[in-house]
Amino acid sequence: MKKKEEFVFVCKFCKKEVVMRKTKVNEKRKYCSVQCRANDIKPWNFGLTKETDERIKSASLSQSLTRKQKFVNGEIKLWNFGLTKETDNRVKEAAEKVSFTRKQKFVSGEITSWNLGLTKETDERVLKNSVNTKKSMLLLMKDKESLVYKNHMRRSIIGSLKAQEQKSFTNIEVILYKVLDELLVQYEKQYPIHYWIVDAFIPESNLIIQADGEYWHNKKDVKQRDDSSNKYLEKCGFKILRFWGNKILNERQSVKEDILHAL
Repeated sequence: MKKKEEFVFVCKFCKKEVVMRKTKVNEKRKYCSVQCRANDIKPWNFGLTKETDERIKSASLSQSLTRKQKFVNGEIKLWNFGLTKETDNRVKEAAEKVSFTRKQKFVSGEITSWNLGLTKETDERVLKNSVNTKKSMLLLMKDKESLVYKNHMRRSIIGSLKAQEQKSFTNIEVILYKVLDELLVQYEKQYPIHYWIVDAFIPESNLIIQADGEYWHNKKDVKQRDDSSNKYLEKCGFKILRFWGNKILNERQSVKEDILHAL
């Protein structure tokens, strides 16, 4: 059997001596591996940036414009085009990762809001944004059937529910719940109905019961809001009982009788 000839050469990059089978291809080799070749032969733009080389800047701009034009024409689309967190796990995972990373950076102080520490009194941009936002919301909130209004109310209810989870019940609410327990009726505490969260709701009788503290519910804007909610909920078919705090504290039996009468 004929012995295979060997070919010995030294790698141009790592200077390592390499023994290989002698072939026409191997005789032309200068590097022991693809990695050594890549490390030794650098592309023409290696180490150059848009800031340091006009050719890189021009090529980058041209590529960016071409890509944007293709997006506009619909020739290319993003991989996540039309996908949402609800329909694709990749989008969901990416959104959660970005959200978590951004929150961590805010916590660590790596990034801050542009308006951190600024107020309407100290910065014209904050004042302008505040005024424009208020005007836009007032215009949109006039139409109670609009999606903007409904979304605003939904966020308000979610925020209120979260706040309710963190706070304890007021004294008059606690007494009201004890009265309802004594009457042996099934009821829900802090129950969301449409745009409001009511203190107590008895589903069987469609009865809403509110415990109103004198200080807060005697304010002009709160009174208007209470009247508005009463009219709306009554129009929706609910019965409403409102008790002042003093009555709940001092006339417990009377409160019981009013509730029994309304059931």
